[in-house]
Amino acid sequence: MNSRDILIGHISDGIDNKQVGDNSNKSILARGCDPEMGRRAIELLTPVLGNPEMVSVTNDDDFIKELQKKKKL
Repeated sequence: MNSRDILIGHISDGIDNKQVGDNSNKSILARGCDPEMGRRAIELLTPVLGNPEMVSVTNDDDFIKELQKKKKL
């Protein structure tokens, strides 16, 4: 088991699996440094948070691009 698996396991253990409500009309943009952990976090957290659209990026340029996309909508 690698360190990513251990960290995701700790996060998963601490999550109350009861969905908070319907947030499918919301979106979350996350800025991190590890694309694999971003992908895993989206899989783990999206259902618990009420199925918002979630996007994870790993650099500032992509973060700004994603913000600009949302602003245009």
